[in-house]
Amino acid sequence: MILLAAAFAAQFLDDSDVRNIHGFNPTPDCAEWTEARRRNNPRSETLEAWVTGVLTGYNLYDPKGRHDILRGTDLSGAFAWIDRRCAANPEEGLPEVTMDLITELRNRPR
Repeated sequence: MILLAAAFAAQFLDDSDVRNIHGFNPTPDCAEWTEARRRNNPRSETLEAWVTGVLTGYNLYDPKGRHDILRGTDLSGAFAWIDRRCAANPEEGLPEVTMDLITELRNRPR
């Protein structure tokens, strides 16, 4: 009985979909990002707000304590980076591209 209860609870604790954007179904890809930005529609604002939230969250929880991942650039620069990456790789998921942006920003010389 305990094992059954543990198995049931484990399905709710599974983090295998950690890169999914919850509330979006399906998780947006670069093609959707590019199209939304091209049309400058409300979906673009939603996706940009999500990216902004990820960057802000990184600033709050940065393990190295740098606190401003965008230092030396701004959101427009970050969105332009995503635009370029997505133009070259329309099948990539927005979460992966955003995490790659953070890696690039984190690794740049300070």
